[in-house]
Amino acid sequence: MPKRRLIEIRGVATAMEPIHHGGDKTGGNMTEFRRQKIGHGENAAYLPVVSGNSIAGIMRDNCAWWSLDQIDFGTFTDLRPFDLLTSGGALVKTKSDKYINTTEERRLRELLPVISLFGGSVGNRMLEGRIDVDDWLLICQEYLDRLDPEYHDEARGVTIYDQMDELNFIRRDDKKSREWQDAIDPDTLAQWQREQADRSENEEAERAGGATSMIFGREVLIAGTRFTVRFVLRNPSDLELGCFFGGLGYFYARPKIGGINSRAHGRVRLQLQQYQITGPGRVEHPLAVETAEAASAYLRENRDEIVQLLGGEA
Repeated sequence: MPKRRLIEIRGVATAMEPIHHGGDKTGGNMTEFRRQKIGHGENAAYLPVVSGNSIAGIMRDNCAWWSLDQIDFGTFTDLRPFDLLTSGGALVKTKSDKYINTTEERRLRELLPVISLFGGSVGNRMLEGRIDVDDWLLICQEYLDRLDPEYHDEARGVTIYDQMDELNFIRRDDKKSREWQDAIDPDTLAQWQREQADRSENEEAERAGGATSMIFGREVLIAGTRFTVRFVLRNPSDLELGCFFGGLGYFYARPKIGGINSRAHGRVRLQLQQYQITGPGRVEHPLAVETAEAASAYLRENRDEIVQLLGGEA
């Protein structure tokens, strides 16, 4: 294997449903889409973006689930390895809870390629990951300065403002439903109705009960919006590459991003290619999906040691 190997998985994601990626701001009952300040020509603007951090979290979860499924893992009895596997933010059991040497680190990377790919903190060491995850950029003219030239023709003439919408939803109070009222004790229902009437008379209808009907909204990117997708794996072993493609397969099975994705939001269609980066150029290769089978076999062969390391219960 070359001492330096950069594998790039890149392509396009097309929104098949509205995409909502919540930001930190709300306007009344409307939650805004997450934005970043982006340079555009001589100016800068706060533009919607699907953050690479959120995509990395999705991929880490999928790779972790795939790995656990290969060894038919039971349940965690220690939350430290659970946190390490899923978020990279806690300690794992070693010979000492305060120290891990390079030999132990190497074995940990071999047994848990998810951690080797995405990194984590173990004992006294911070393990650097091997994968770079880019923001998902909208293919539109406002992003021309950040898009690769191959997307420029598609982006020209497409403005970000045509790809945004505000969707409103209604949350219903089922105590007002004739169908559900039959399931409530009549005296309890009558008491609630009297309280509603009293508040209404006192012009306090907006505070009439904790489950009142309300309208709330989300700023979304419309179905049909297209994004650039890019992962770069830096010097991955075949085991790490297989773990990545195992997790990518899980993502393909439910390709959802952003929020409220259990309510007809967030589904995307992925079109990805694999490249070997060679200096300023790229050489296209087929997606190395077969590496997932070899990685699965390796994990099964080392199941007992992995379960012990994770503090699992078979």
